[in-house]
Amino acid sequence: MTHERIGIFEILADNGEKYHFRRLTVRCTRCGAVAEREYASVKSRSSRTCQHCPRRLVKRAIVELLRARGELTGRHIGRLLPPEHTRRRDKLAEILVELVEAGEVVRFRATGEQRTWTYDVTHR
Repeated sequence: MTHERIGIFEILADNGEKYHFRRLTVRCTRCGAVAEREYASVKSRSSRTCQHCPRRLVKRAIVELLRARGELTGRHIGRLLPPEHTRRRDKLAEILVELVEAGEVVRFRATGEQRTWTYDVTHR
């Protein structure tokens, strides 16, 4: 089943209305985020990413990094991320908390460590 595409968006559903009442359910072909948007905003979009891409791509990069390297601390994750995914330290901490809450990453204290959290993926 092929869906129509407008820019980076794949159209999943169209309510068929006209003018500013027309709403589309779209999926970003880069990060996979599904959202409901007005037709005009999708049609005039010319960028290569959606508003969800940066955060989702960082999350994917962190999970792939942990799969490849194993257990890492937050500091090591920040240093090993590719340059296009580097973030301020507080943003990285927020993203790691979101990954822990989503169940993609586990957080624990390494043996002998009292201050440093270590992260690892839940499924390899």
